[in-house]
Amino acid sequence: MNCPRHGGNLVWAATLAGCPPESILDFSASINPLGPPETAIAAIQAHLKTLTHYPDPSYQSLCQVLSEVHRLPLDWFIPGNGSAELLTWACRDLAQCAWTGILTPAFADYARALQSFDAQVRPYPINLVEQFSGNTLSLAKVLATAELTSIKVSQAPSLLLNHPHNPTGQLLALKQVESCLEQFSLVVVDEAFIDFLPPGDQQSMIPWVMEHPNLVVLRSLTKFYSLPGLRLGYAVGHPERLARWRQWRDPWCVNSLAVAAGIAALQDHSFSATDLGLADLCSHSALSRNR
Repeated sequence: MNCPRHGGNLVWAATLAGCPPESILDFSASINPLGPPETAIAAIQAHLKTLTHYPDPSYQSLCQVLSEVHRLPLDWFIPGNGSAELLTWACRDLAQCAWTGILTPAFADYARALQSFDAQVRPYPINLVEQFSGNTLSLAKVLATAELTSIKVSQAPSLLLNHPHNPTGQLLALKQVESCLEQFSLVVVDEAFIDFLPPGDQQSMIPWVMEHPNLVVLRSLTKFYSLPGLRLGYAVGHPERLARWRQWRDPWCVNSLAVAAGIAALQDHSFSATDLGLADLCSHSALSRNR
């Protein structure tokens, strides 16, 4: 059995170690060790009868909750089969650009998704010694060396970023991200680990999407809420872009139990509040091989 691209593959590890998967304590995936909210488990159990029906392909109920959480219209959201599925469609858009810049080291699945569409990639290595001396991750090198063209020109360059950065755990410098939005035709920001930060420190870029149609934000509902087996995430972006993604994907990508658990988790504010101690502990511990 070949070594998998990223962590969380207990069957592979158990085969290598010659033991049952349940005997392994997995440090390869940055999943909340406290487990999922009890409300999410209860929602799954309460919706078992929905398995006899196809889910709503528009996922209206989940999008309604996302709209309430982020205070944006419903059509600015698209749920996905994990944020990994939505990363694939984001990379299809990125591949239409002249090239895509990535800060390295980076989550391994970025390369997989971009290579799927023959995207031209420009890596921007991070000086890890210098970066750990501050609290934010500088994009100055990208802005200085990108040889940028106007975003009005066809096939202008693009960026794929994560915030906080994986694996350093540092946040991006927001003023520099704003400069990127002015100079790059498309900027995709992966916020898979942002929930591990206390709410006042998260600095999510979701509120920016209505002002910047070239910005897409990806979020995961499996990390902080410890639900990786359900495969649930969502993207926030311009409705025209998300409508195009819906045409590309298979129908019913998100199952009904994942929808029910996601709604319950997003509405469980007490879970987020009691988890703040974990957030302080884990805010700088994202691992590069995890999704």
